[in-house]
This record gives sequence, structure tokens and C-alpha cells, in this order.
Amino acid sequence: KDRTREAVMNLLGGTCAGTFAFDLFGGSGILAFEAISRGAKQAVVWEILKARAADIRRFAQDLGIQDQVAVLATDVLRWTQDGGLTNPAWTSYCDAPWLLFVCPPYKMWESEGQDLRTTIEAWLAASPTGSLAAVEMEQETDEVLLPGGQAEIPRFVRVVRAQAGIGGFNQNLVLVRLVERIGPQRECSAGTEP
Repeated sequence: KDRTREAVMNLLGGTCAGTFAFDLFGGSGILAFEAISRGAKQAVVWEILKARAADIRRFAQDLGIQDQVAVLATDVLRWTQDGGLTNPAWTSYCDAPWLLFVCPPYKMWESEGQDLRTTIEAWLAASPTGSLAAVEMEQETDEVLLPGGQAEIPRFVRVVRAQAGIGGFNQNLVLVRLVERIGPQRECSAGTEP
């Protein structure tokens, strides 16, 4: 996973500066920490395992960035389905592009592929113009599960794919850049944490 993280961050280049980073499948939270170290304003991490979520909070504290990292110990698929993105607190995140890290366990693409696609599409629809999603998956995963994988996906979402043989696995690192707003414009205002 370290080499995967390095490949993701190298592919992103200098795009972290000034963004809000959202790590939808936190694990260790390292992608959020990397984004903060590269200039992201804030990061929010979803980690379904409560012990890991506590570890992420502790690591953020150890790094002195606890005020920049929020950790939600919940299932991001369910959180999104339950309307988490429509929470008024999210208006505080609409004044800068989003950087989405979508790096679920690979088996989820097989067991919950359509739910993953629906979640990614909901996030892209809520994202401000200029946002970027970095999606990690095995090379064999059906591209139909990705935004941009089918012709009916709006033409203003540009998809860039890079294949990498990392750690013996063939993986796709997919970047989805929002070049025009998909969803309705939301008002920006001072909000609270999600």
C-alpha cells in the first residue's frame, strides 16, 4: 500500500494545495495526512472500524494537525446514501475544490461495485468545479463501475487512467476531474464539521 500511496500522490502532483481532502476509506488515514502536508486546507476521513478511527485521530494529534483532520467512524457508503452530503454543515466545504480519495478494499468492487459507483457519482455531483477524485482499483475491475466508464456519463467529467504494477498487483489509478459543476450550486457559508 505504501507504493500505491506514493503512486497516487505522484499522479496528483501539486493539486492538493488549497483543496478540501476527503478520504472515503481511511484505513490508516495516510492519504489525508499526505494531502495536508501538500497544502490541503482540511481533511475528513471516513473509517468504519472504530479502533482505526481512533488511531487516525491519535496520529493527527501526534502530527499536530488535529485541527485540520476530522475523522468519522462510520460507513461512507451508508453515510452518503443517508444524505450526509446534503447536511448544511457541508456548505463550509464548497468554497474550494475537493480532492476525493476513493481507495476501498479491492473486494468491495466485486461485492458492492454498484454502491461504490453510486457513491462516487453522488460525491462528484456535490463537488465544486475543479474537484478531483483519485480512485484505486484492480486492473481487472470492470470500468462500467467508474464514472466516465459509460458513454452516458456527462462529457464534462474528464477521466485519466494510469496503470501501474504495484506490489505484484495490476492496479488502475483513475483520476476523475470535474471541469464543470454537475449538481446544483450550493450556497457557501460558515459551517460546522460534518
